[in-house]
Order: sequence, then structure tokens, then C-alpha cells
Amino acid sequence: MDNRDFIIVGAGIAGTSLAEQLRRRGKSFVIIDSGQATATAVAGGVVNPVVVKRLNPVWRAAEFLKYARSFYWEMSQSLAINFLQELQLHRPFEHVGEQNNWMAVSDRPDLVEFLDTQIQTNRNSGLKADHGMGVVKGTFRLDTTTLLNGYKAWLVSQDLLIQERFEHELLRFERSKWVYKQFEAGRIIFAEGYQVLNNPYWQLDALIPKKGEYLIVHSPQLKLQNMLKGRFFIIPLGDDHYQVGATFAHGDSTLDATDQGTEQMLDYLNQALKVDFEIVDQLVGMRPTVSDRRPLIGKHPQYENMAFLNGMGTRGLLMAPLASKWLLDHLEYGKDLPEEVTLERFQN
Repeated sequence: MDNRDFIIVGAGIAGTSLAEQLRRRGKSFVIIDSGQATATAVAGGVVNPVVVKRLNPVWRAAEFLKYARSFYWEMSQSLAINFLQELQLHRPFEHVGEQNNWMAVSDRPDLVEFLDTQIQTNRNSGLKADHGMGVVKGTFRLDTTTLLNGYKAWLVSQDLLIQERFEHELLRFERSKWVYKQFEAGRIIFAEGYQVLNNPYWQLDALIPKKGEYLIVHSPQLKLQNMLKGRFFIIPLGDDHYQVGATFAHGDSTLDATDQGTEQMLDYLNQALKVDFEIVDQLVGMRPTVSDRRPLIGKHPQYENMAFLNGMGTRGLLMAPLASKWLLDHLEYGKDLPEEVTLERFQN
């Protein structure tokens, strides 16, 4: 029997963050992952502390942002994987009213560290932004493909990754250990994203899968140097390619691109850009969301030494590093979780 301290199910950003935390703590583990594309794998990689549409900070934004930046930088350095990009996020104003709203809230105590009070003049001739732009401070981008593939390559080199579908019916609890095939571990953590809805051990009714679609476009004339957030994100990928999105589709559980989603993004691009572009690819992911936009973290209410990390929605890259620390500190040292992330908040 192959003894480990932890079994992790899922290798999206939640499972990857857990693995990296355990690596730094000197704990033994194995990750089991089906290889199916996760929400993180197709995401634009924006790490942003502000809900730009509503001009509100994300819950515990400063804490998440500070920890995430340090976590990813150390991860890139220790594993020699270059995936962190310093890119500003700009908000083009469609009319004077949006500009006035930005100026009215940019010096608010909860936003002053995130919103630049100075309105930027648009100097990109490929953009329609006659009313200027606001700048969100502290943002950065992660090349999620490089991050996840690079980390998986390291896991494989260390015999820490089993690339197969997790068969829940083969999991059993024996002698205070979780046993799965040849592995035996003191604890098991499920970090499966929306796939947890197929997990017989959990009934997470609070988790709502929401489909998101992206376009990859090629536009040699655009020459965009920063990330944009209007109705959708426009994110520079290099070589004159840009990722656009994402849509929010309610009630669609497929991973198929739709004409409706494509039309929404094309409509936005035609309004936002003055230059030509060509669609070169379409991407689809399923976000694990929660109604109150807080993660779902904690122990199973019945099964000993079983836990979960999930529900970070569009903020997985921002929240997963600190959320994974919270969970492991809770499991290993008995530290209390923030009550806003526990499953019990939906049981009252």
C-alpha cells in the first residue's frame, strides 16, 4: 500500500493550490485528476480585486490579493515556471455617467487602494473610448495554461499525479485511513469544481455551475498593452491574439460553444474596437459558483478526515491560494475557518 498524508481529487486551481501548500509544508500527497478541462484551464487568467461592473471590492479583497501575488511569485520561482504577467486592468467608459460614477467612488475607503482616481486618456487608436478609462490597481494576469501544465509536469516527474477519472465507488475508510486503489491516506480533499455534483459523498446544493464561453481573436492592428473590462474582458495573449469573454449561461450544463454566446461577444467587440479582428478559437468552461460569492470550504459533516475546497466561481485564481491555506490550517492545526465560507451558513 502506498501511504500518503493526503489524497487530492482535482487538479484545477483549487487542487493545484492545495498541492503547492502541501509541498511547502513537507507533506506527502497524490492528486487524482481526469484531465478534463477545468474552468481555470480556459480562463483568461485575470487576478482582479474589484467587481468592476458594480464598482465594489471583492470580499476580503486586499487579503486575497496580497497573498495570491506572493504565492504565485514564489511558486513560479521555486519551480522555474514563468506564468505571472504584470498587466493593468483598464475600464473604458461608454458615457460620461460611467466616468462620473468612477470618480465618485474611487476615493471611497474600501476602494481607494484599488481604483486610480485619475482618469486615463485613451491613446490606442484601435479602441472606442472617447470618455477615457479608469485603472484598477494591483491587478495581474496568470498564463493559466503554462501554470497548470507546468505544475502537472512537475507532479508527474515526482510521481504525484494519477491522470484518470476518480471512481468514488472504490473509496473506502479503513483503520482511520482513506483507501483508494493502491493509495492510503490520513485525509482526502475534494477540489473538483462543478464535478462535485457527481460526487456521492457530497450534496452541495449551494454550488451552482455556470457556463462561460470565450473567443480567441487575432487582431494585428489592435496593439493592446493592458487588459480591458467593458461588458467582457479583452485580454492580450501575445502575438496579436486576445481572449474575449466570458459569457454567463444559466441552466446550460453542456461544454459546447453556442451561437448565442458568440454573438454576444461579437456584438461587444464591434462596439468596442475600431480595427478588424478574426476569430481563431472558442473556449468553454464551467464555473463552480455560489450565490453569495464566497468559497465553500470545510470538513464533511459525517465522514472523518474528508474535506472540500470549492465554489470560488470567477475568483478562483484570486482566492484559491489563501483559501487552501485556510483549509489546511483548519485540518492540521484546528484553526477556525471564516464563518462566511463554511457550509453551515446555508443550513440555518
